[in-house]
Amino acid sequence: MSNNKKSPRDGGLKAKSGGGSQQKNFALSLYFSPESNQRQTLRARLEQLDEVLQTCQSDDVWIDAYEEWLEVHEQLTGGSDENL
Repeated sequence: MSNNKKSPRDGGLKAKSGGGSQQKNFALSLYFSPESNQRQTLRARLEQLDEVLQTCQSDDVWIDAYEEWLEVHEQLTGGSDENL
């Protein structure tokens, strides 16, 4: 007795519920949404500023970096650490 069932990848069995594709599309829309990209950009900038703050030798540069860090942090979190 042979098993003639094909995998979905081979064009065989299809998923019974459409909910999976809706969830996948929603997840992809979040991943590629401008808001998500903006959050990723802000997080990357925070990481860069953290590095500057840890290695900076100049007080003036440190103060400028810290002020920018505060602004970016507030944009990213809305003023709350819970939104990180």
